Amino acid sequence: MKAETVFNVAIHLSKEELIKLQVLVQNRINEKPKKRKKRYDDITMEEAMAFIKKRCFSRKVGLY
Repeated sequence: MKAETVFNVAIHLSKEELIKLQVLVQNRINEKPKKRKKRYDDITMEEAMAFIKKRCFSRKVGLY
């Protein structure tokens, strides 16, 4: 996965699809959220986009 591709796809997704993408990225980099939210409905679109931006473009993770 290229970070630019993931980000370009993410900006056009609905909230439900964006949250699914966040879960996919978390699974890909084997990272679990620090605080597990009880339901994915509690995650806002801004939180999901911030996570995707931070993790996809991180040199440590290496998706870029």
